[in-house]
Amino acid sequence: MGGRLAGVLGWAGMTMVVGGVVLTVVRLTGVGSQAAEGFGIPVVLLLFLAFVVPVVRINIRRDRGSAPADDEDQGSAAGLVLRSLIAATAVGLAWWAFPTHFVSSSVSEGGLHLTEAFGVWGGIGAVVLGIVLLVFAPITAPGGGWKALLGGLVAGATALLMVTALTPLLTTWVEIEHRVAAAGEPDPFPTDVTRVGWSWEPELPIQEVGRGLRGPVVRYRDGFVALDGSTGEEMWTYRRSHSEILGSGLVPGDEEHVYLLYREGRATPATILVLDTATGEVVRERPLPEHEDADSWWRHVNAERMMGVEEDDEGGSVVGYDLDSAEPEWEYPLTREAGRVCLPRESVRTRLYGDRLLVSRTCLDEEHFDESVLESGETELTLALDRLGRPDDAERVLVVLDTMTGEELWRTEVEPSRRLAWDDADIVRPKTWSEGGPVVAAGERLFGLNTGEPVDVVPDHPEQEYHSYEMAPGTLAADTEGAVVAQEELEALGPWLLKRSDSDGEVVSSVEVEWGLGHYFEGPSAVLEGALVLSLNPPRTSEVVEAGIEEGERVVLVLPIEETDTEKAGTPRWIRFDGERLFDPDLGSGNVRHGVLSVPGAVVSYVDDGYRGDDLPSVHGLVP
Repeated sequence: MGGRLAGVLGWAGMTMVVGGVVLTVVRLTGVGSQAAEGFGIPVVLLLFLAFVVPVVRINIRRDRGSAPADDEDQGSAAGLVLRSLIAATAVGLAWWAFPTHFVSSSVSEGGLHLTEAFGVWGGIGAVVLGIVLLVFAPITAPGGGWKALLGGLVAGATALLMVTALTPLLTTWVEIEHRVAAAGEPDPFPTDVTRVGWSWEPELPIQEVGRGLRGPVVRYRDGFVALDGSTGEEMWTYRRSHSEILGSGLVPGDEEHVYLLYREGRATPATILVLDTATGEVVRERPLPEHEDADSWWRHVNAERMMGVEEDDEGGSVVGYDLDSAEPEWEYPLTREAGRVCLPRESVRTRLYGDRLLVSRTCLDEEHFDESVLESGETELTLALDRLGRPDDAERVLVVLDTMTGEELWRTEVEPSRRLAWDDADIVRPKTWSEGGPVVAAGERLFGLNTGEPVDVVPDHPEQEYHSYEMAPGTLAADTEGAVVAQEELEALGPWLLKRSDSDGEVVSSVEVEWGLGHYFEGPSAVLEGALVLSLNPPRTSEVVEAGIEEGERVVLVLPIEETDTEKAGTPRWIRFDGERLFDPDLGSGNVRHGVLSVPGAVVSYVDDGYRGDDLPSVHGLVP
């Protein structure tokens, strides 16, 4: 290597080292202390190396006063090994500090966004390239003079600009994992299950499992994985492991779509993404509408709209934003009469189901409260409501809106609960095998979600007393064509009855279930046409102990819900998982929740994010 070329490369290396150090330090100080700690040790060591190498090389040249060609260690094996080790150390430190090694999806809690991490890493990359040039082509004044100096400065500055400009492009390589599936027809929902048909191993703790068009959709904290319900094979994946995830979920009442809200950097706008559950293809991807509290103001998302409640002194309004234009498409006012106060005071209860939005509010006269209570916080108001009871002027209003237009489809008034602060208006889980429409439950009354017409599908149980503020206990599934309920006999330790009813509330089938198993009716369940599938979560009962099931063991209970001519009608069946455990009894159950969900082709058994253990629990598909 000629002296002038060595000088140019040496000065280029010096320029890149100095520029890279400045960029790294400036960018790290601009992203917060917690984010800077993420780079920690490797960056500190690299910056130390960036200081030592130039100083050592310049001192060697000054002491020897020789050209590189005359340097005694330039061509020696020992010199080559030393230079290589220094270069390899710099590269290793840079790789240690590479953004994907420490940037997690918890950036919203104070970590570093991927775009910021790569900005820092651009400076680190420049430092490393500068060190490599310095150790292999050290600075030497006799090798090129001022021409080498100027050439090196220009070359180093150009390289520095290229590195810092091109490095952020790596985000498009590491940030998104997106695989799509070919279109296909789903298998039917099972009518009963008897065994484990397939198993799938998750990579991260599961946040939620929802029903897609062709099987379960697993929601991680950074995205989704969709499985084939019949085989458990992965169909499609969409994950943004290093973006800030503002929210994600499945659309209630809409098995065709899931959504993800994310942001790539603190200065970048949030984006909403909607995916097709059958193929994983992107249905739409648009910037979120600007809002003073854009991270949390929204409440509901479907394939066409994002909806939120905006409060003001006049009662506020429900606003629907178009996902294509990011502009407000409609606004539904939540006005209240003079002299009335509406509850909950700071948030209206809303429930989304497909393209229908249920809005529920309870209002009463202000005269029941002192002015100090009305001006106080939620705690004081709740205490006052508990003391108040249910005055005659209190009323609950149910409104259902079309999410596309904001049009009020129907409105009705129902008697509020005895605890005014309690609002149980909700949309009941429909039966998967029925063509009936969804229903709204408010107290003991049911209404068709689409029509507002009263629905009476829950079979009467005149000997059982119901609280006046809740739907009949034990209603497992209901729609306009019938219901599936679990009703307890009044005699002590009497059996439970699993009943199926028609659209008139008449019982069409009924089977007995042992009293102790009634504990599990309140937990997660999958209602099939011929059986009820229950996940066993604490507490333990004598029936579970008699079946030989150990504490913490993962088990699913299957109960027939149709009368048969065999003696096994209503007899529980246990599906076990080869001794797989939900928790260690010595450590306690923690927040672990064993859930089940019916999907096309199977009933899915899964364990959510509260699991304690080294290995993540598998997702199992139960089949006939």
